[in-house]
Amino acid sequence: MEISATPPSNVILEGSHCSEVALLKHMLNYISGFYISVPSVDENEEFDNLTKASVMAFQKIAGTTADGIVGPLTWRLLYTVYKDIKQNEAPPQNTCLDEKYPYPGYLLKTGASGADVKTLQKMLCQLAKYYPQIPVLAEDGQFGSNTYVAVVTFQNIFGLTEDGDEVILGLNLY
Repeated sequence: MEISATPPSNVILEGSHCSEVALLKHMLNYISGFYISVPSVDENEEFDNLTKASVMAFQKIAGTTADGIVGPLTWRLLYTVYKDIKQNEAPPQNTCLDEKYPYPGYLLKTGASGADVKTLQKMLCQLAKYYPQIPVLAEDGQFGSNTYVAVVTFQNIFGLTEDGDEVILGLNLY
């Protein structure tokens, strides 16, 4: 599907039936391949309740009001995320999260320090390239408030319990 240089300006919502809905669904499906919390939808011109749920999930990760209505702000955010993903290459397959980073045998949480925390920070920084909601961290081996925020953001993106104590070493996300 051809994507114009500028986003549409009209508002679409549940019940709409037009070519902009087909564009919306195409973009949501593409984005859903990179953001697991955004459900994919059938591509057609009907804005149904599943489309609304997908829009709301996108709006949530984009940090805007999750009302399921696609107005100028949501269109701009969709275009920005879609084009940003298109400009970057696909996420690497299993390059930073594999057997060389086994479970360290204990939870990594606020106050922890050392090589395992530094590895966690490196992996979060790698993920931040593909998931811009994850903040880029100093790879200092200290599990402080910034690392906590990055872990909670990671947990939110992947639908995990948001407790900040998730150990991601050894998980294969791709």
